[in-house]
Amino acid sequence: MINWYPGHMFKTKKALLAQVKLVDVVLEIRDARIPLSSKNPDIEEICKNKPRIVLFNKKDLADVEKTEEILKKLPWPEGVYYCLVESKATGGLKEVWNIIEKVYGQYKEKWSGKGLRPRPLRGMVVGIPNVGKSTVINRLLKRSVKTGAKPGVTRGVQWIKLSDKLELMDTPGVLWPKLGDMEVGLKLGATGSISDEVLPVIEVANWLLKILCTYRKPEFFNRFNLNGSENLNEIYEKIGRRRGLFLRGEEIDYQKVALVILKEFRQGLLGKYTLD
Repeated sequence: MINWYPGHMFKTKKALLAQVKLVDVVLEIRDARIPLSSKNPDIEEICKNKPRIVLFNKKDLADVEKTEEILKKLPWPEGVYYCLVESKATGGLKEVWNIIEKVYGQYKEKWSGKGLRPRPLRGMVVGIPNVGKSTVINRLLKRSVKTGAKPGVTRGVQWIKLSDKLELMDTPGVLWPKLGDMEVGLKLGATGSISDEVLPVIEVANWLLKILCTYRKPEFFNRFNLNGSENLNEIYEKIGRRRGLFLRGEEIDYQKVALVILKEFRQGLLGKYTLD
């Protein structure tokens, strides 16, 4: 079972419970490749009774048709909006701003009814580690806040003004204490939401390879010079020899090969996939 819940995440959850009282709207970032598995059940509880905009990031790495099919089948409560956004470009941002305008209009009407002057919406960004929260904020802001390739780079809390209608509280990524479902843990591991340092990388890579072999996308076979008839050991052998990943002599370093598979999957070099 893959379980990972560092102490700083427990503290972050407690902080979120306090901070959510300060905001008008919640932006929840999920991974478009795992739209169901990247949902933190704790966030549902923490953010109840607040308008929520769920942004499915990394659309450009996902099988968009499959992801959209999943999302259309979900029961979306009133006051919860969603859209897909790209991780490497500005695709989807116009739709995000349209939703923000809609929510702002609802609040402006409410404030006017109480005789209050309009102000920017106060929002909070939430999501599990490494789904691209800071990257999405950068694209909305059009300037850089600190991001990183490893889960958990954003550790503190900071307020960021995006426009005259929205300012955001950025927050660290939060996983839930027990993943429960082994397959959910594997999906989180494959997409990078759990740090490789604590991940059984060979186990995760083996699981992922079975999926890649089933989908049979040419990007995967071409990238590693495979013909599709290889078993898992043969795939490791071919990749290891082609990349020069040896322990000693001619012995293949399975750990390093597994890391190569995971890294290149996460970069979209093996094709576009939705794992849910």
